[in-house]
Amino acid sequence: MDPQRPEEFKPKRSLARRLALIQLPLVLIPLLLLGAAAYLRTRTILLNRATQDMVTTTEDQVNTMLEWAAVRDQRLFLSSQRGSTLDAARQLLEDPQDETALEAMRTELEAARRTGETYFSSVDLVRTEDGLILASSNAARVGGHITALVEGRLPASGTAPLIDDPEIAPGSLAFVSVAPLRLGDPTPLLLVGVNAGTQVGKLMESMQVFWERRGVYRVERGRTYLIHPPDTLFELPRYGTSLEMLAASQNPILQQPMQAETQWVRYQSPEGGRVLAAYQYIPQWDLAVAVELPEQEALGELQTLATFAAALILGAMIFSFLVVVLATNRMLRPLRTLSDFASRLAQGELDARAPDRRQDELGALAAAMNHMAQELQAVYRSLEERVQARTRQIRTAAEVARAVTSILSLDDLLRQAVILIKDRFGYDFVALYLLDKDGRYALLREASGEAGAALKAQGHRIEVGSSSLIGWVSQQGKARRAAEGDPSGLFRRHERLPEIRSQAAIPLQVAGRILGVLDVQSSQPQAINEEDLEVLQALADQLSAAIENARLAQVSMTAAERARLVSQITARLSGLMEPAEVLRTAAQELHRGLGSAEILVTLVPPEEQE
Repeated sequence: MDPQRPEEFKPKRSLARRLALIQLPLVLIPLLLLGAAAYLRTRTILLNRATQDMVTTTEDQVNTMLEWAAVRDQRLFLSSQRGSTLDAARQLLEDPQDETALEAMRTELEAARRTGETYFSSVDLVRTEDGLILASSNAARVGGHITALVEGRLPASGTAPLIDDPEIAPGSLAFVSVAPLRLGDPTPLLLVGVNAGTQVGKLMESMQVFWERRGVYRVERGRTYLIHPPDTLFELPRYGTSLEMLAASQNPILQQPMQAETQWVRYQSPEGGRVLAAYQYIPQWDLAVAVELPEQEALGELQTLATFAAALILGAMIFSFLVVVLATNRMLRPLRTLSDFASRLAQGELDARAPDRRQDELGALAAAMNHMAQELQAVYRSLEERVQARTRQIRTAAEVARAVTSILSLDDLLRQAVILIKDRFGYDFVALYLLDKDGRYALLREASGEAGAALKAQGHRIEVGSSSLIGWVSQQGKARRAAEGDPSGLFRRHERLPEIRSQAAIPLQVAGRILGVLDVQSSQPQAINEEDLEVLQALADQLSAAIENARLAQVSMTAAERARLVSQITARLSGLMEPAEVLRTAAQELHRGLGSAEILVTLVPPEEQE
C-alpha cells in the first residue's frame, strides 16, 4: 500500500538570502566601526600633531621676533660706541646747527641703518631731555620730537613696540630700539632706531610660516599676527606691506588669559570654519604672537586618508558581500541536497539516499538521515506486514463470526468455533469454558485436539477467581495474556499440554454478564500480543452473542416441544370419561413424550386437599 503523498513544500524565503543578510552585518558593521575608529583615531593624532606643531611654530616666531630685536639692539649699540659717532654727537650737542657735524652724524646714522641689509626704517640722534631729533638718517625727521622717550613709553636701552604713536606709527605698530651715547651721566643723547611701515611688514611676512608661493601666486593656509591686550590686533593684509591695526577686535584669543607659556585653543572663525590657534605672550612688550590655522588645513592629510579608507572599506564591503554570498551558497548546497532528499522521503521514496561523503557535521547529518531512511523503510515494511496480518486476523475473525452465528445448536456452535479459531489463527490449543448456573466454576465445554477431548471427558473445570488465567478472567471480565515465566503466576501449563509457552484468555460476556472464557494457547513464548487480544476480544464478543442466541433458541425449542406435548396429551384425554383411564393415558403419554423411565400419578384425597 502506497503512503499518502503530501504536497511538495516550496519555501517562501531563501535560507541562503537570510543567512547572507544575517552574516553581512556581522562582517560590514565591524568594517565600518573599524573605519570610523581609524578615522577618529587618525583625526585625533593629526589634531594633536597639528597642535604641537602650532605650539612649536609660535615659540619659533617669538624667538624670531626676539632675535630680530636683539640683532637691531646690537647693531645700534655698536654704532653708539664708534668714535666718529661720539665725536659728531659732541659737536652737535655744543652746536646743533653745525652743518659739518650734522653731515658727519647723518653719515654715521645711515651706516647704522643700513650696511648691506636694512636694519631700521630710520635712525635718529635724540636729545634725552626733550626728545628733540638733532640728526636723522631721514632728513625730514630732523627737528621733530619723540615724545614716547620723554613720557617713558620707551626703555632707556633696548627695543620696545610703540602702538598707534602719532609721531612714529599712527594707526599701526612700530618697533623702536634705543642705545645711549656715553657722553656723560646721565647721557644727554640717544641713538633711536625706528622700524615702522614696510620694515615691520617684512618682519611679519617672514613670520608667515603657512604662506607659500606657487609660481606667481601665494597660498595662505594660515596666518601669524600680533595681539595687544585687551582688544587690539595687528595683522599683515593679504597683499599689503604694512601692518593693519584692528581695534576692539573680537578675536577669541583676546578672551584667553595671557601667559608667558605657549597656549593653544580651538574656536569657530567668523567665516564659519573651525580654527586651531596657538599664542605666546611677551610680557616685556605687552604683545602676544598668535599663529592660526584652519582645522581643515591641519587635517588635510586626513581627507586623503579618509578618501582612501572609504574606498578601501567600500571595496572590502563589496568583496565581503561577494564572499558571504558565495560562501553561503556553497555552505547551503549540501543542505539543499538534504532538503531534496527529505522531500523525496516525504513523497514516499523510502529507497532514496543522500550523499554522505563529507567528513564534517553535514556528512554526519546525511549519514544519520540515510540511517533514518533505512529505519523508516524497515518500519514501513513492518507496518505493512503488521497491517496485512491484522487485516487477515480481522477477516478471519469476521469469517469465524459469520460461521458460528448461523449455528443454533450450542454444542455444534462451540465445536465449530474451536475448530475455526484453531485453524484460522494457528494456535496450538483452543478451548471454550462456560460458567455453571451458580457462577462458581468455568466448565470446559469444548477444546481442540486429543488433549481437549480428554479434558472434556474428565469434566475439567476451573474455579472462578482461582490463581490461574482462566480463573482471573472469568472473575474480572477482562482479557489478559500470560507467558512462561510471567511474574503474576497466572500462567499454568497443563500436564497434557507440556509444549505450551504462552496463553491468552478472553471473557465471553453479554451486557456485562460473563458467560464463559475463550482460551487460546501457543508453543511460542511471544505468540500473542495486545493487538491479537483486541482481535480475539472482538471475536469473543460476537461469539458471546452467538452463544446467547443459541441458548435462547434451545430454551425456545424446549418450551415449544413441551407445549406441543401438553396439547397432544390434552387431546388424547378429552374423550375419556373414566378417571383411571384418564390417569393411565396421561402417564403413558408423559412417559413417551418426556422419555422418563417411570411416570407415577398420585391422586390426593379431598380431605387432604383441605
